[in-house]
Amino acid sequence: MPNIILFIREPGKPDLAGAHESHRAAKAALLEHVKAHWTFADMAMPKDPARAIRAFFARTGGKYVIAEVEGGALDELSFPGEA
Repeated sequence: MPNIILFIREPGKPDLAGAHESHRAAKAALLEHVKAHWTFADMAMPKDPARAIRAFFARTGGKYVIAEVEGGALDELSFPGEA
């Protein structure tokens, strides 16, 4: 079964990583991260999720990756969710 990995890197903050059951679940987790960390007083968060994600990472200088990993290795390693 494939695992979907979400990795987030923002300047000055610890890297975050998490395993998800689907690409949709990883994208939802990414949007929740954006909502939880949106602190731009001069701009309301866009209602469109894709625009909100793009705006957030453009402003923070951060990056994210959503990638599929084949096999169950992550389950066997008890993936901690934070690097």
